[in-house]
Amino acid sequence: MNLRLTKILSILAVALVLGWVGAISAQAEIIDFAGGSGGTLSYATTGGDLVGSGIPISSAQGTNVPLNNLVSLNSPDAVLSFTTGALTGTPAGSWSFGAGGAASITITGDLYNGPDIPANLVASGTLMSGTVTDATVTSTPEGLQFTISDFTDTKNADLLAFYGASGHWYGFLAMTSTGAASSPGTFSVTPFSTDVANVPLPPSVLLLGSGLVCLLALGQRNRKR
Repeated sequence: MNLRLTKILSILAVALVLGWVGAISAQAEIIDFAGGSGGTLSYATTGGDLVGSGIPISSAQGTNVPLNNLVSLNSPDAVLSFTTGALTGTPAGSWSFGAGGAASITITGDLYNGPDIPANLVASGTLMSGTVTDATVTSTPEGLQFTISDFTDTKNADLLAFYGASGHWYGFLAMTSTGAASSPGTFSVTPFSTDVANVPLPPSVLLLGSGLVCLLALGQRNRKR
């Protein structure tokens, strides 16, 4: 692949990402789950998967949604759980995990609009259920930083109805922990901050973006030969 085509693909990839981010910030519906300290983030077996369990979720909020925009729902009992695919690599100071196997992500519990009494119950049971595509843990001086940069999911029907939303969703999870570990070693830590954001992004955007990135990577590899 020649240099000119590589540059064109680079521009297209950047434009796609900027367009996606701009669309999300300007008009896309967002449902965001947030949580605090608790639960476990564990990489227990060398070469195995990463497991998050019992991680508390305290609230959900819809932004740019047709109904109840910016209304925050609270939860006394919701928990986040997930499993990634097996370890795919250990770049300097980090761990990378892929899809496959039992890779999944769920949030279960109750959401209330106001005090947690039956009359205020909005949604109950499985609030979100999806499939993990990839995840990364990075060791920093402040602790471990964890992200699931791509997962697809479906939402609780009552939750979607409250915000006037619908369809399948794509998500991003960010989590921090004060626990320390060194790649490629195993670890088990307690998260102290969790955020799960979702947008109804069309699959075609992800497919196009993936194709451009693959072509760009191929071009860079050929240039090095």
